Amino acid sequence: MTATVDAVDITTVLEHLRQSATSLNDQRLNALLDVLAEHSRTPRPQLLIAGTTGSGRASLVNLITRQPDLLPRSSLRKLPIPLALKLGAAPRVEIEAVSGTRLSIPFRNLGAVLSGDLDDIPQPQMAQVYAPGDLLSLCDLRVEAIDVERDETYWRALLAGSDFLLLVLNATSPLSHAERSFVRDHLAEGFGLQRVAIIINQIDRVPEEERETIAEHVKAFLGSFAAQPAILSVSLEALLHEAGSDEPPSAEREAIDRLVGDVTEHGAAVKDRSLVAGIRMALEELERSVIATEAILSLDSARVEELKDTLKARETELTERAHRLDQRIHTFIGTLIREQLLREIASFGDMLRRRMPEEIRAVEEVGTARKYLPGYLERVWTDLLERQMVATRGKLADEAMSVSRMIEADLHEVLGDELAGLDAGVADFGPIEESLRTVVMPKRSKHYASGIAKGLSLHGYIMLYFNPPLGVLSLLASQGVQRAYRSQITGSEMEGLVASALVAEHTLEDEIAKRINSQFDELLADVREEILFAYRRTVAVAENALANDFPSEENAEA
Repeated sequence: MTATVDAVDITTVLEHLRQSATSLNDQRLNALLDVLAEHSRTPRPQLLIAGTTGSGRASLVNLITRQPDLLPRSSLRKLPIPLALKLGAAPRVEIEAVSGTRLSIPFRNLGAVLSGDLDDIPQPQMAQVYAPGDLLSLCDLRVEAIDVERDETYWRALLAGSDFLLLVLNATSPLSHAERSFVRDHLAEGFGLQRVAIIINQIDRVPEEERETIAEHVKAFLGSFAAQPAILSVSLEALLHEAGSDEPPSAEREAIDRLVGDVTEHGAAVKDRSLVAGIRMALEELERSVIATEAILSLDSARVEELKDTLKARETELTERAHRLDQRIHTFIGTLIREQLLREIASFGDMLRRRMPEEIRAVEEVGTARKYLPGYLERVWTDLLERQMVATRGKLADEAMSVSRMIEADLHEVLGDELAGLDAGVADFGPIEESLRTVVMPKRSKHYASGIAKGLSLHGYIMLYFNPPLGVLSLLASQGVQRAYRSQITGSEMEGLVASALVAEHTLEDEIAKRINSQFDELLADVREEILFAYRRTVAVAENALANDFPSEENAEA
């Protein structure tokens, strides 16, 4: 290929793919080709901005368009209505109703539409926003919520027609289930993370001690994927305020401008890459369709009817097996692994409370002891958790492989090789393994508390390096000691410090146990969903394959 993809070449490739899709009666592939054909005719790059409701998507749009009041911003939850922003001579809004009718409304009423406060208009399914502006003269914008029910077909079409994606995460609760699922299911493979930038918003609402932890947590999750997106931690609210002042642009603002500028300044190359990625996706879809078709063509009509009956009769059995496997995982992970980890934490806490008074009293100056006590608590707990997490992750990785083998064996045993083989991805249960491997915990940078040996020491806990968990350790330890110290000073200052340390340590231990329980609960919910998906996917693919009127062998070979 030359520097840009020849439009004639794209059209020719799409036509050949269309002929194959029509021959195979593959409606899914035809729908994808419709999107790619439309995208190839669109002159400007298509920039998609996605995130959960309340993550700050509107703030990002207002920032990059340099129009601070273009989209309404509110702390109130908005309706998850997709927004399409295009160049217009003056601001105006068109609402596309669920019924398909279109209605123009005053631009000032856009906020009321998004909040559901206008009762005299039909239920909207899309809002088209037209506005002037330099950015909109160079690209079109689309704003989507990822925490609402959208089927795979919706996201495939939307992403196939997009050139670059800005994914906005909420720093106060990053990587929710919806966010992780969106990255894993829709971005990592088909769209490609190399065409994604992640904006971690509202970082100013996170304690300073934890901010680096948030970004490291996101990087740890993304580390299992081949491509890596750019990641920026910002406060969009602060950047909007900065944009309206005479202050020079901050490094964060310049980074966002560069991201968007790379898309608009190299629009032709960006579109070329996205079209090539879309065609690659279509070819993969065609390959799956051919495999399924060949499997069906090898069967006679009587065998097809027999397989239909088998599939219907055994679908319930597969569901029961999925629930049994789910119970096994809940027993092994939710009870055995979790309880063993919590017992180790409780035992360590008891030992620490017995030894800590002696350690503190061994320090001659109470000021020195008080200075290093928070770091001491953080360090000893981090070292313990480093060791435990290495062991825990090993157990989870082993369980992931076991789960994948059991699912594949169940599918072939219950459905037989013919039905299970209709799904070319039957042995690919990567999401389950990924869920189990990324359960705990975010990586942290080296903290100032690494120097606690100057004042305090607790020997024997420097273990294998791992991703240290719970970025709140330092903050909780420091605040706990300070609060307890103010209320526990009775007798000498040193004894008051000892008493406060014991109270703070117990509080810290409780918080660690609480967070570990929460993470295991989230893990189990993810794994349950993935197990059911793995079983249902193969059933759905087989049902679809058997229901289609496939072409003759001659047409298939052609």
